[in-house]
Amino acid sequence: MTASPSILAETCDPTYRPALWHAWIAGIAAAQLRAGSARLIVNVPPRHGKSRLFAVETPLWEMLRKPKTECVVASYALGLALDAAREARARTENDLFRKMTTVRLCSDHGGVDDWAWTNGSRFKAVGVGGSLTGHGAELLMLDDLRRDAMEANSPTRRKST
Repeated sequence: MTASPSILAETCDPTYRPALWHAWIAGIAAAQLRAGSARLIVNVPPRHGKSRLFAVETPLWEMLRKPKTECVVASYALGLALDAAREARARTENDLFRKMTTVRLCSDHGGVDDWAWTNGSRFKAVGVGGSLTGHGAELLMLDDLRRDAMEANSPTRRKST
């Protein structure tokens, strides 16, 4: 098992080049997850790798570290959450990933928006307004819940969510 989500990403994807802040914040997230008290808000400008680190790598890392983890990634649009789910799911088929673990994608539970691993961990993607009825989440990643600043500052949108 790797020490943090950013190290997992580097191990499984030779093209991944984390910035220093990625390693730093991933280390903090890993320590909080290990302690069972992870409540972390990360605000960085767009296109700095936050979604990859927190909507893909951190769920994968936690699902490997702690079997039977149920993870939900939610975004303002289902498409964004599905992008993260696709990338995370594809990792299971990656040769580098397969060499480091015996965990595999369950053949009977492998849709894009809701898939599971043989260690009992599960990943679900949902958009704002989508249903999570009947689904628990030990790890809930909220990534870009608002499309832009205008929507984030709208009293109407705030009341509706």
